[in-house]
Amino acid sequence: MSIEYFETIFYLTFGLFLFILGFVIFRENPKERINRVTGLMIFFAGLGTFLGAFGILLQTLPEPTRGELDFLKRSFIIWEFFFPLMVYFSLIFPRESSFLKRFPRVIYLIFIPYIFHFFIVVSFSSAEQIRNLFTIKGFEGNVQLFLLPLYYFLKLILFLLSLIYEFHEKFYAIINFGYILIAITLMYLGYRTLMKSEFKQQVSFILWGIRSSVGLYAIAFLLPLFTPLRFAEPLKFLFLAVALVTGSGSIAWSIIKYRFLDIRLILRKGVIYSLTSGLLVGVYIIIYNQLKRFLEGNLQLKIPVLEIIFIILAIGFFQPVLNLIERLIESLFSRNRLNYQNVMTALSKDIMSIIDLKTLIKKITETLKESLLVENVNFLFEDDSGNFRLFYLNSDKFNEEKVIDKNGELLRFIRVLNEPIMFDEVSAKVNDERAIEILRSVNSYLLVPLSHRGLLSGILSLGPKIYSTKFTYEDKTMLNVLSNQMVIALENSKLYEERIEKEKIEEELSLAREIQKSLLPSKIPSGENFEISALSIPCREVGGDYFDFFEFPDNKLGIAIGDVAGKGVPAALLMSNIQANIRTLVQIYGYESSLRKIGLNNILNKINFQLRNSTTPEKFITFFYGVIDFKTGELYYSNAGHNYPIIIKEDKKDFDLKMKSFALGIVDNPDYKEKSIKLDRGDTVVFYTDGITEAFGPFDVEFGEERLKKIIKMNLNKKPEEIIKIVYDDVINYSKGYYPVDDITL
Repeated sequence: MSIEYFETIFYLTFGLFLFILGFVIFRENPKERINRVTGLMIFFAGLGTFLGAFGILLQTLPEPTRGELDFLKRSFIIWEFFFPLMVYFSLIFPRESSFLKRFPRVIYLIFIPYIFHFFIVVSFSSAEQIRNLFTIKGFEGNVQLFLLPLYYFLKLILFLLSLIYEFHEKFYAIINFGYILIAITLMYLGYRTLMKSEFKQQVSFILWGIRSSVGLYAIAFLLPLFTPLRFAEPLKFLFLAVALVTGSGSIAWSIIKYRFLDIRLILRKGVIYSLTSGLLVGVYIIIYNQLKRFLEGNLQLKIPVLEIIFIILAIGFFQPVLNLIERLIESLFSRNRLNYQNVMTALSKDIMSIIDLKTLIKKITETLKESLLVENVNFLFEDDSGNFRLFYLNSDKFNEEKVIDKNGELLRFIRVLNEPIMFDEVSAKVNDERAIEILRSVNSYLLVPLSHRGLLSGILSLGPKIYSTKFTYEDKTMLNVLSNQMVIALENSKLYEERIEKEKIEEELSLAREIQKSLLPSKIPSGENFEISALSIPCREVGGDYFDFFEFPDNKLGIAIGDVAGKGVPAALLMSNIQANIRTLVQIYGYESSLRKIGLNNILNKINFQLRNSTTPEKFITFFYGVIDFKTGELYYSNAGHNYPIIIKEDKKDFDLKMKSFALGIVDNPDYKEKSIKLDRGDTVVFYTDGITEAFGPFDVEFGEERLKKIIKMNLNKKPEEIIKIVYDDVINYSKGYYPVDDITL
């Protein structure tokens, strides 16, 4: 095969590659100027290689045919718009030129020489045609004399145009070379202004590729126009091949490796898969054609036999090889930390494992800067007073001057948000000059609320992107997912600072659990007419469930059960406080109530009064209190929002002791009621907390009251302690694999 054949294939292949690359960049975000300019620059570079392939093909055509296609060949110079686009690119990458910011329309002037060049080359086939465009056949009279100056002026213009046309290759080669020098200089000056090392590394790789590419092109095609230096055709082809590989390859690799211009992962993968598949098909076709020529020429094999062989080879090797290439590419992206999925996975692990606040914020800051390519990352956290202050990572302290009022309009606005929002949008809607100025001072561009369960604990402030592109939907989705984890991690960090002596706290909790156990009844009442069993297990070290027994004269028994709102230590402390109050009140009024001198509901009203005066409204307790007279079988009871006790008769019929009312501590003067019911021989009465009925099982379905009733009915012939064990075991098995969410009392 000739060198022209390889050149044509190479030019067509790389032209197609550059077309796809330019289209992907442009298509990703056509509203961004950097995407438009970069995409068009690469597109015209691809057009140049494509037209180079057609130029080689034209050389193989007969002379008459080439003459007919002369207009088409002259139009090939349209690819030279690559050079002004490269200058345009250098004015906005890696930093937008301050001159361009002041005079944005001046940029269009760099295209004028190329528009003019394209016009004259396409309009005229030779310099002679321009010179013969305007001729004088004779002028007479004053009118002719009057027109002579204009005529000679136009004649001069056309003569100059003909000179430009005659030497346009060298003339525009000089312009191209000048544009190359200008672009390289501007890129270098922009590169020197960069401060961040990770971004400089990315930019230096791109600039190295572009400089190498245009430098090799200038050596191979521009220098020979002005110097005696000449290169053989294979060497020129080699120069151009290396130029295309380095220039386009550096941009393509930056897109793959560094997410240059925020090209999304799915597009990056799609481009690489398409190109590798196309390359594999191309290799397959070349091997097929060469092997076909060899077999037909030397072994005299007929085409059908050859096609059958290649079909078998394609089935046996083509798809496995393609799968191998795809796996290699997938592994490349899997190693790439800029893959959003990998970023979220890695950062989530770090977030949940790092407890030191400064280390955690540093990790989040570095990861977001690297993955989103933003200029700066800042945090505003709630201080002890509830105001929000800027947190300085370097000093590990709040900035005492930059304070955002907790009651200000800005925080009221952000508290209701559940997703990131642009700073410009906030500043346009919020009339809070001090807060807006604080955010502007840290170069805020995007604000991310750090909220958990409706409470705002911080604000993440991101600066603009280094490439001056906008935050994509993919960016905001990642930030939205990570914000919840950040809040939890930051709260854990704050808790860690307060819980440095971890072992001591665990010992204290263990001691608290023992104390709490001692507060519960150590002995279960028993009698001739009844059997009782009880179980109470906190879901944490200590809990908020409560039960108690009060033995009165005349064969009467008081039973109390309650469930404090919340879990853990706060609930346990409130439970112990309430337990002390209940025991005091029962000791004072219990005997009287058992003799029916004072209603049980009055005891609940007095507990509610004390609770309302000693705690805040969010601290409340559901509570049931009853007295059983074993002589008469009467059960007198009053309920403050607790789960209705269940009564199961000997014939397995059941009903609930329903009584609608408020929990203790919610409202003033709730006016609790009292009821009574006659119990019969063989009745089973079940008192419980919602830790049993609301235990989660498969498909997030609760254990439920019906399941509880069913189990008890199936075991009515057993003793109470056996029934309790069976119920508890069933709850544990039902919620197997689910973390206990509440205390259990039965």
